[in-house]
Amino acid sequence: MRIPRTGQPDWLMVIMTTMVGAWILWACAACSTPRESEFVLRRLATGMVDATDLPLGWGDRRSTVPEVSNATARSITYYAIGPGTPYVNVGQRILIYPSEDASKAAFQDTVAQTIPAAYEDEWVTPPELTFAANADEIRVACLSGFVNGIPHRTCSMIARYGDMLTHLHGNVFEDRWLTMEQFRRLVQQVDAKMYRASQLSPDKP
Repeated sequence: MRIPRTGQPDWLMVIMTTMVGAWILWACAACSTPRESEFVLRRLATGMVDATDLPLGWGDRRSTVPEVSNATARSITYYAIGPGTPYVNVGQRILIYPSEDASKAAFQDTVAQTIPAAYEDEWVTPPELTFAANADEIRVACLSGFVNGIPHRTCSMIARYGDMLTHLHGNVFEDRWLTMEQFRRLVQQVDAKMYRASQLSPDKP
């Protein structure tokens, strides 16, 4: 004799259980994953270069979200003029690491990759880029060269602020697009922005 079933059908219970389990997993991931945190996004936005930090006319902006295995990262690049002169640019990358130890290691690695030991004597810190920074660690240096026959200096600022790291770079020219005086102001502005970002608290707006 067949015994009639009572309550909801088995398939409905399976679906409901699966949906509840999926929702719990999603909720936990949203709470625990720093990449989804509004606080992390606020720190990135606070430390990032914007058009007001650059000379007039630097409005062409490109943003990317780099995949970094142990950090949350954002990159932005500004171009001074249109297509055909991509070398007239300024870029910044910000990375937030899970700990200060991780950011310290990343700082050393970034300096080593940007300024290889074999060419370290060619990377010089101009007097204009020497200033009292807010960073825990900082390296600012420039490499002289030519692009399309135009003399310029490729300059980089690599700086660490607690668990945050930034790499600012730009091509600096003598009398056009981006001068050393303008790049100095940019470096100082980024240093101030990154310091503010590192001091933000998740408990305060």
